[in-house]
Amino acid sequence: MTKRNQEILNYIKEYMKNNGVTPTIREIGEGVGLYSTSTVQSHMDRLKIEGEIIPVGSTRYRVKGMEYVDREAES
Repeated sequence: MTKRNQEILNYIKEYMKNNGVTPTIREIGEGVGLYSTSTVQSHMDRLKIEGEIIPVGSTRYRVKGMEYVDREAES
């Protein structure tokens, strides 16, 4: 795993702890200083290949070892 991928994964985990849901691609970019959503998506694709994140629907995902709460389903 690259240093940037680890930074993104750490950001996602921290965001989930604070917000209960996974961040969007744009939020991840803003959180780690990447402003190209395609660059963030490239890192996310790598994390998927490595099994660190698992897609849930079209815009959210699960992080290995963390609980995912679907707040939209609760509404």
